[in-house]
Amino acid sequence: MITLGGTSTRINSDLGTLTLDVASGDAIVNTATTGTRTLSLGGTGQIVVVDAINQSGVGGTLAIVKDGVGTVTLSGTNNINGNVTVNSGRLVLDYSSANTVLQTDKRLPLTVEPLR
Repeated sequence: MITLGGTSTRINSDLGTLTLDVASGDAIVNTATTGTRTLSLGGTGQIVVVDAINQSGVGGTLAIVKDGVGTVTLSGTNNINGNVTVNSGRLVLDYSSANTVLQTDKRLPLTVEPLR
């Protein structure tokens, strides 16, 4: 599990595929109870986050920024309560596995730059 610290955290894959798959629980967690923490995912390679990205701190905000020409795939049941911004590359939401669901009671605020 990766626990976010400070105001921003960056995970890069510059070659090949970086897979975040933990034995149990969340892959990435933000426990902050105030303010916004930004998780930047990018690089020229691929990042696959198999397990959840979770904002667990009540009152805190978790934002995601996707940059770089690579692909980021999220396939866990994620709890992201901030903005999701795609500056470049691809962001894939993969809910094809039987043990993940897209939460219909949540909204996903998504910003794509540039919009094509």
